[in-house]
Amino acid sequence: MIRFRLCCLLFLAAFAPAAMAQEAWPQRPLRLVVPYPPGGVTDGFGRLAAEWLAQRLAQPVVVENRSGASGALAIEHVMASRADGYTLLVSSNSQLVFQQVAGRPTYEPLRDLAPISIMGRNPAVLAVRAELGVATLAEFVALLRQSPGKYDYSSAGAGGASHLAMVLFTQVTGTSMQHVPYRGGVPAMQDLLSGVVAAHAAAPSDALPHASGGRIRLLATTGDKRLPAAPAVPTMAEAGYPQMSLFMWNSLLAPLGTPAPILARIEREIRGACADASFQAGLARLGADPDCGSSAEMAATLRSETPMWREVVRTAGLTFD
Repeated sequence: MIRFRLCCLLFLAAFAPAAMAQEAWPQRPLRLVVPYPPGGVTDGFGRLAAEWLAQRLAQPVVVENRSGASGALAIEHVMASRADGYTLLVSSNSQLVFQQVAGRPTYEPLRDLAPISIMGRNPAVLAVRAELGVATLAEFVALLRQSPGKYDYSSAGAGGASHLAMVLFTQVTGTSMQHVPYRGGVPAMQDLLSGVVAAHAAAPSDALPHASGGRIRLLATTGDKRLPAAPAVPTMAEAGYPQMSLFMWNSLLAPLGTPAPILARIEREIRGACADASFQAGLARLGADPDCGSSAEMAATLRSETPMWREVVRTAGLTFD
């Protein structure tokens, strides 16, 4: 009996510090790693989440931008971080879905990371440079068909959302264009504004501020409704291409092995954010709608979207280095 009691005391002594540390989380600042440079939509999601979590957790939350390799550098960094709840990843379906079907990724989201919640989603908007002389989507498609392969488009990175959105666009319209990849949506939009490329499937927050300047024209949005900030811009479905109904979404993840109570706490706080008016207003400034689901719902989204986009890549015959 004495030996049994000693064993119990030793067991409790070994696990009590870990349990106390888990209950006390967080005790120091958190890092939110973003796989893009500052200024883009995913960065905007990261800063919104950081501000919200800092308020709710009573600890500073620092955004750390780690761009490169279409987001892989940031994801690999988070994968290698301690699974203690102090390092989180803000990532989009560019890395979590599109990169999975676009080549040979060094990670698999549901195997190597712990999903927490999708935070919001936004459509893309097809922007073209004004010098093309087209005012509608139909005119743009006609122009592309007259000169196959002559015009090019920018993207936020090879195999990302803006890239594969344009791949799908060329498939459903029977056109061909040249792809010019960049390291993020901001430089991709800058070269559209400069006239270096002809088109870009942009996030609304990247395109809308420039729509009134006369250098670009917005032809259509991939959403299921018109953008409140650009009510004259039709949806792709209204323009005759319902297959182009698609969204970009951003989410929060953690290193695999992060304690379940910590993941549940972060998920609960993020899901509460979508009911908050100020958080919704922040999403609206990014051209996004709130969509804070559970970790299980996020996993289901990954499983359903990946096969669909894999077929798009297969049909296009795309290969990636």
